Amino acid sequence: MGSFQKQKEKYYAKCEMDAKTKFEKMFNNLPNKSKTELVYDFANYPMTLNVCWLEIKNNTELGLKILNDLGFEDDKNKRN
Repeated sequence: MGSFQKQKEKYYAKCEMDAKTKFEKMFNNLPNKSKTELVYDFANYPMTLNVCWLEIKNNTELGLKILNDLGFEDDKNKRN
C-alpha cells in the first residue's frame, strides 16, 4: 500500500484535472503487482486497485464513492 500512496502524491498533479483522470494517471503508472493489493474495503468487501479502477472507469455510483474515499477530487471542487 505504500507504493499506492507515493504514486497518488506524485501524480496528484497541480494542473486542473478531474478526479477520474487523476486516479487513472496514478493507476497507469503503478507496477502491476501494486494493482493487485487490497486497498479499499466497502461494506466488508475488500477491493484491489484493479476492481476500484473498473468501478471508476465505468462511472458507477460505487466508483464515485471510491474516488471520494481515496481522496481524489476535482480541482474545481477542491476546498482551499
